[in-house]
Amino acid sequence: MQKNKILIIMFGILFALGFGGAAYAVEEHVSVPSPMEQLKDGIEPEKITCKAGHVLALRTNGAPACVLQNTADKMGWKTIKMQFDYYA
Repeated sequence: MQKNKILIIMFGILFALGFGGAAYAVEEHVSVPSPMEQLKDGIEPEKITCKAGHVLALRTNGAPACVLQNTADKMGWKTIKMQFDYYA
């Protein structure tokens, strides 16, 4: 019986904390400037940061773009780097 109470309390605590989702929710609202804004701020093209799940690609006109890998492939844009940063 004591073991069940401990489990119920542990699950209650995890539920109240959102299984760690509260920390992730904060990162969801982190704003990442557009590639053009980053260029204007003096960031080198290869060091541009994209939102999570996006890759940095060069458009046919030479401008950097943060897009899904799928989009870069469809448009024939060269992928500069994959993003492993977890910004949303």
